[in-house]
Amino acid sequence: MVFFMLDLGKGKAPNAVGHSLHVLDDNGDRHDIALAPLAVLDESPVIVAPPLRGEWIAGDAVSNRPDAAHRRAVLVDNGRAWLAQRYAIDWVQYQTVDGVRRTWKGPEDRNDSYFCYNQPIYSVAAGRVVDVADGVAENVPHSGKYAVTIGADNAAGNHVVVEIAPHRYVLYAHMRPGTVQVKVGDKIRISEVLGRVGNTGSSAEPHLHMHIDDQPSFLAGNGVPYAFTEGQATGPVQADVSSPTVIHIGPIGAEHPFKNDYPAMNAIVTFK
Repeated sequence: MVFFMLDLGKGKAPNAVGHSLHVLDDNGDRHDIALAPLAVLDESPVIVAPPLRGEWIAGDAVSNRPDAAHRRAVLVDNGRAWLAQRYAIDWVQYQTVDGVRRTWKGPEDRNDSYFCYNQPIYSVAAGRVVDVADGVAENVPHSGKYAVTIGADNAAGNHVVVEIAPHRYVLYAHMRPGTVQVKVGDKIRISEVLGRVGNTGSSAEPHLHMHIDDQPSFLAGNGVPYAFTEGQATGPVQADVSSPTVIHIGPIGAEHPFKNDYPAMNAIVTFK
């Protein structure tokens, strides 16, 4: 698979993108292969409200880096490749502790040491709850182990999925056990509290994983672009948020107001 991004600046996206492959065979002979054009959807990103309040790191927001954990998370289900997480964000909080930026203070192996733990999670849009899981035990942070055996059915841990439009589903994952506030069939209002940040499922430390895709599934769907109504954000920040151990956070620039935008990779974002 080849991952690349086209920077169109302020220009309009084309109706289609064509690819030509220029390859050499084992004998050194060149072959040019023209592929059928790929249609580009003429759709705007889904505009949603913030899922959290306060200052957060937009962990592994979409980028084309080799270590882009969400962008490259291609998973196969029933013989079909899916990329549900390509626009996903892992939201964590940090503070400066003893001169070092950290996501926790106190015993590293306790979930309640982490600054984002138990923070309320808000619905980003009105909709209907189509899937819920609760009761999955929490992981011990940075232990390299999960509380339960992880499979496709429980990788999201305790979670909520809300249908906000046809073929548009918002996933809120890794919630603290016992904090899920809704059930399947409930009609949800914008900014309604759905649960609280935890460390369940495929998770190394407390955080909120959120994305929007076209299927009511954590893995078997294709992610769609979205943007947040407003907030303040920095540019990209060097941070290994997908690390199974300590998250290292690099230099941070100034925050600037934004409207209807998606944050840069690992940007510091403030929602009110």
